[in-house]
Amino acid sequence: MADEKSLLIDVQRAEKLSRHKLSKNEIIRDKKRISYLLNHSQNTRAIYDSVTLVAEPHDKMEMAIILKKSIGNACQRNYYKRIIREAYRNIKNYIKEPYAMLFIINSSPKQLTYKNMKNFLLEVFKTHDGN
Repeated sequence: MADEKSLLIDVQRAEKLSRHKLSKNEIIRDKKRISYLLNHSQNTRAIYDSVTLVAEPHDKMEMAIILKKSIGNACQRNYYKRIIREAYRNIKNYIKEPYAMLFIINSSPKQLTYKNMKNFLLEVFKTHDGN
């Protein structure tokens, strides 16, 4: 009985820890790859409330977020990143073709909420996939 309870607690703990993280192979860390997406990708470009999305078909789903340090303090920048990551995590299963996505924030967004960001991403990829 005690073993089952401790096992259940361990499973719940593992779910909490892994729930909000992207896998390491989903994050673009290579500066050359980011530079290539910025300069050569013309497939999907969209803007929502000072957030620019650059996306290009790729062999796997991956993403990166670029923010200027002049945008608020660290708490605000982290908040924006959390919203974008959560929206990305929830819509990636609805996208038929894998993309490399780059989110760029140049100025402080006025109405950046999770719900609005998720709807924006669904709209962009629904129209781009031809659905």
